[in-house]
Amino acid sequence: MVIVAIAIGYKNFKREKSTDERFECMECKYIYNPKFGNEKAGIKPGTAFDDLPDDWVCPVCGQGKEMFEIHGE
Repeated sequence: MVIVAIAIGYKNFKREKSTDERFECMECKYIYNPKFGNEKAGIKPGTAFDDLPDDWVCPVCGQGKEMFEIHGE
């Protein structure tokens, strides 16, 4: 039972960590952090990068979502 409890806890921890990933614009190096969102663009804190509208653009340089990659990998 202990192993099962640890495995479930790890799975939940991994899911929690993945929702806190930051994304960096390859053009201007702006970092989108889901924890803070982008209030000026109407994106509420806690909004995952994948949940951003398809027409969302970098607030610094105007590049689309396809120009972002996971920060730190």
